[in-house]
Amino acid sequence: GRPSDQTIAFLARRARGGAGLVIVGGSVASERAWSESPFSPNLRFDRDEFVPDLTRLVDAVHAAGAPVFAQLFPSFGRMGVPRDGAWITAASPKPVDFGSGGLPDHFYIPGGRVTPPPHEATADEIKAIERDLVASARRAKAARFDGVEVAAHMCYFYSSFLSPLANQRTDAYGGSAENRARALRDAVAAVRAEVGDDYPVGIRMSVNDHMPGGQDPDGFAEVAKHIVGAGVDFIALTDGNYESM
Repeated sequence: GRPSDQTIAFLARRARGGAGLVIVGGSVASERAWSESPFSPNLRFDRDEFVPDLTRLVDAVHAAGAPVFAQLFPSFGRMGVPRDGAWITAASPKPVDFGSGGLPDHFYIPGGRVTPPPHEATADEIKAIERDLVASARRAKAARFDGVEVAAHMCYFYSSFLSPLANQRTDAYGGSAENRARALRDAVAAVRAEVGDDYPVGIRMSVNDHMPGGQDPDGFAEVAKHIVGAGVDFIALTDGNYESM
């Protein structure tokens, strides 16, 4: 959960090479995310004890000439791995079907498998995940990160709310574009309230499901319109998801 010397050297080398911005991806923002992560080399933002080591990373990247943002995962959602009796959660109980074609041999994400189905997140769970996200953003700022990016892409937790392909809810978090935007909009608003108006806050979200019954760029843009007013400074775009690689 702490940055190794190798990690710091890797990121600092990119900064020295001329990168305008370094974004540290896949960083866990909660105890839940740490326990359910499908891969283990994550930076941890879920406890105060990690702040000094995160600061060491930030200072190295700054010294090499680039700003650095933290990409925060409060839950891996449909991509999470259930462990120790816990269960993964998402907008709806819909697993990820990777399919079997189109990926090269030895690719990091293997095809031909289906993830365990998550359970439908309750309103209380959604708010608990939001609180974890806010706390992690506070730690990122304390560690001198220059901004944060909320993960809402591919098949992770917040992305499961944005498209009808994964969101089959009938409550205030499902149905209309406004409702599907609600969980992420509220999370962004809470982060903004914590870090202040002059601290960069962005989201990373998918722009096209490329799947039957999925959402196209116009649909994602409609959802995004309901989120940006909560305090979004930028949207980092990713195309497709793990079901349409």
